[in-house]
Amino acid sequence: MSTQVVIIFPYSGFTKDDKRDELFWKMVDCCLREIKTQKPIIVLNRDTERRGKAKAFLDNPRSISDVVIHRCWAVDTCQMWLSGWGLVLDKLDESKVTDEDRIVQLPGDIDTVNSDVFFNELGAFISRGGYDIVIGDFESEDMFSAKELIDLYGTYALMANWFPDVAQACRYDPGKNSELAKSHRVPFKLNRFRSEFLNIRVGTLNSLLKVRKFAYEQTLNMLIRSWDEANKDWKYNITKMNLGDISDDNSFRKYQDCLDQIERTERMLKLLWREIYESRYQNQQDFIDEYDQLDRRSTSIRENARIIIRNILGLAPRLEPE
Repeated sequence: MSTQVVIIFPYSGFTKDDKRDELFWKMVDCCLREIKTQKPIIVLNRDTERRGKAKAFLDNPRSISDVVIHRCWAVDTCQMWLSGWGLVLDKLDESKVTDEDRIVQLPGDIDTVNSDVFFNELGAFISRGGYDIVIGDFESEDMFSAKELIDLYGTYALMANWFPDVAQACRYDPGKNSELAKSHRVPFKLNRFRSEFLNIRVGTLNSLLKVRKFAYEQTLNMLIRSWDEANKDWKYNITKMNLGDISDDNSFRKYQDCLDQIERTERMLKLLWREIYESRYQNQQDFIDEYDQLDRRSTSIRENARIIIRNILGLAPRLEPE
């Protein structure tokens, strides 16, 4: 198998000759250049197709010649990840899987990029080996985009509350000359904890999918599951690659999109914390007390994020006259 690329077709689709159409096929071209033995798999949500938002893609002759289409039913874009991974894994003979076999996942809902930087780095990202997990990191061209607001006021703060060791490990950059940087598991300063750009060894993915799976925020779940609490180190060899500036789908209302994703991130982190830590408390009351304290802080983080984002977007509540 070696490397198989899976591209998640944008849930909101695209029309012929618009910017997203162009970027999507440039991404396909990049995959074909880097991986000549395997056509990229396009995971297409049936909802998108039924709404007619995939017509431009399906009408293009390249959808037959250059890619493999995998149609699925999914509640949202994130659940499409699991369907794509499952398709590849189900076809593999586990006895023949090697350390060189990898799955690369790419999001298709990209609106704008710095083309010169992005596609050069994307090619290197697709072909990158050696690590168990490679995360594609990037900056946003819009400091007030939904992704920026979600991460800045939701993701980072919630991770620091529920899993502070993981949050610190993902944001720690000790410098090239430190002893820690010379160790086997080189630290990395990750900007996008929720990145959908993933390059992962098949054996590592199989291990991570044996524990609880989520149809959302799967990268966060993988990072948390990859942390060795006892040794305060990563279980796997993880790194990141910078892909430049990217702007993704902002077709939905930013405020609603931000709240939806912050709330579901919090829900996942709370469930994971209970699952991971409950067995480590000998006294059930201590576990409940600790959880209640973290939950109160988490609620404050979410409420503050909602207020800040609302104010930033110019949606501050009207003051009632006294």
